[in-house]
Amino acid sequence: MQLELMSKSRQALQKRFDEIVTEALTTYNDKPIIKVVASYSGGSDSAVMLELARHSRAIKQLDVMTIDTGLSSDNHIQRIKKEVNGLSLKLDICSNNGKEWYRQQVSDNGFAYTPNIHIIYYRMLKERALQAYIRKHKTQRFDQIAFLTGVRRLESAKRSRTPLYDKSGARLFINAIAEFNEHDKQTILNTQTWFNGKTTEDCMCNWHCKYTVDDLKDSPKLHKFISNLNDEMKSVGLWGYGEKPSSDLVQLEPEQQQEMPSNSLCINCYTKELL
Repeated sequence: MQLELMSKSRQALQKRFDEIVTEALTTYNDKPIIKVVASYSGGSDSAVMLELARHSRAIKQLDVMTIDTGLSSDNHIQRIKKEVNGLSLKLDICSNNGKEWYRQQVSDNGFAYTPNIHIIYYRMLKERALQAYIRKHKTQRFDQIAFLTGVRRLESAKRSRTPLYDKSGARLFINAIAEFNEHDKQTILNTQTWFNGKTTEDCMCNWHCKYTVDDLKDSPKLHKFISNLNDEMKSVGLWGYGEKPSSDLVQLEPEQQQEMPSNSLCINCYTKELL
């Protein structure tokens, strides 16, 4: 009986996912939608989205893309490749040479520790990689690409306002699991089994000061890179990775503050514990 109930629940969730995708694609079909792409970060939400997308009757052909920020855990991109290849799906890896940009940014301005600077990080590490993906695949002026995201409204107060779909230029973001809760996620995919108990991070820019240098030791290459930057900052009397300077120092003036889009593709955007 329990298995039957779970099956019906899964069917209902798949149906709702398909309805949202169909509605979004129909709403914006005045211009060619040349691709439907799952934006897969490697997190549990995007894994649930990918599971639904690959079984969706609303999608004729599904591609997968991921963003290589240059600041991910060691073996993160390899893990993504293995998971996507295991599903027999095509994977595009997008990059904007983020590691070198981050190195220069930290050398010039110190480690980020505010949401304001995080907006700059997001745009340089992820937004520009997304733009490069669009340039790569667009052939006509009015071509559009639909990106399926793993954004959920219950993730944070900021994301509670996430629309089910939203268009910006050539990008159509479809947030088809925006309404999902944790039970819905586990109904679709046992994420503990999916990740085999191990996860990796797609971006360790650490704007929220959640991690220390020692927390990166499981990723030796990333640990060495961040350690060298940390030592450089300390040598000139600035704050280190995961530290905050005196409150009278400001990295961005109030009039320069900008709003992060609610459906941004950053897995660490505005989590509950940071609000």
